[in-house]
Amino acid sequence: MTPLLHMRNFIKEKKNEIVNRIKNLDGDPHFIALGMGAGVFAAATPTLPFQTFIAIGTAFVLRGSKAASIIGSLIVIPVIPIFYFGGFKIGMLFLQDSPLENIESQSIMELFQMGSNVAGAIMAGGAIIGVIFGVITYFITLRIFILIRSKQKG
Repeated sequence: MTPLLHMRNFIKEKKNEIVNRIKNLDGDPHFIALGMGAGVFAAATPTLPFQTFIAIGTAFVLRGSKAASIIGSLIVIPVIPIFYFGGFKIGMLFLQDSPLENIESQSIMELFQMGSNVAGAIMAGGAIIGVIFGVITYFITLRIFILIRSKQKG
């Protein structure tokens, strides 16, 4: 078996495993959808080492599925760089600040200030993106689980 074929099989197995775990989540569709939305929200915020904890905490506050929140935060890992870049751009628009305009003429103290401005922009923009994609994820997941549960009953 070639390494590429082995990798394809591995990816296919992992995808099927994730899909099966999602399908087998316990709870009503609203409960699961809240958890998935919380997970996607957490993944959009620039808190990479703590995203799972934030996802679980958000699901707890929203009274959603903690297991679904973990899955939601993990399945969007491939698009996290897009979330962060988009969060930065939206944060800069929202905060009406552009610390990266003239980086050569900045003093050390101005560079430190710029770092906090960039971090603030990414946090603000990430929260906005997180809410938007979290809500979208909620409705998509809700619809999917309503269909899954109706097929399981029928």
